[in-house]
Amino acid sequence: AGLRPRFLKHMMRNMVLEDDNIFLHLSERLQVAAQGGNQVTDGKAALPVKHAQANYLATGADTPVLLLHKWFEDTLPLPWAPGTPLELESAELTKEALNERWVSHTSKCAICLSALRRVRAARLFFAAAGVCVAVVGRFVTDMALGFPESRLASSLLSLALSGLCALAWGRLGELESRFFVGKYPPKRNIVHTKRWMPRFGTS
Repeated sequence: AGLRPRFLKHMMRNMVLEDDNIFLHLSERLQVAAQGGNQVTDGKAALPVKHAQANYLATGADTPVLLLHKWFEDTLPLPWAPGTPLELESAELTKEALNERWVSHTSKCAICLSALRRVRAARLFFAAAGVCVAVVGRFVTDMALGFPESRLASSLLSLALSGLCALAWGRLGELESRFFVGKYPPKRNIVHTKRWMPRFGTS
C-alpha cells in the first residue's frame, strides 16, 4: 500500500463520492415517480402521493425517516426562490456533471496536479519514443537489405516496440481523462443506471 501513488488514493475517494452522486440523483427520480410525479403550481412544488404510501418501511429504525418526510409533507408546497428549477427535467444532470473531477478536486489538489503533469509528460515521451522506434526500425531494415533474417527480425522488433509505445500512450490517455471526469457508471450503480442511461444526454 505504501508503494501506491497518492493520486490513486484520491481517485478512489472520488469514485466513492461519484457513486453516491449517481445513486442519490437516480434514486430521487425513482422516488418522485413513485409519489406520482412532481407537481408545480404557482412556483411551488408538491408530490401528490405521500412518502409513507409510496414506500414500505418495515422497522422502528425507519421512524426518523417517516417523521422527516411527514414534517416535509406538512409544510408543502415549499416556496422556492425565484428561478429555482422545480421541474424534474430541468434538474437532470449529465454523466459528466455527476462525475466531474477537475473543478471539484483536481484543480485544487497539488498531488493530483503534479500527477497530471507527470502523466502528460509520460504520454509525450511514449509518443516521441514510438515515432523514433519506427523511424530507426525502418532505417535499420533498409540497411539490412542483403540479410533477410536480420531484416525480418528488425521489422518485428520495431513493430513490437512501436506497439508497446502506442499502448502505453493510450492507457496513459485514459488515466489522464480520469483527472477530469470519473468513469461511468460506478459498479454499485450499474443496474440502476442502465434504465436511466438514455436520459443522460448523448455522451
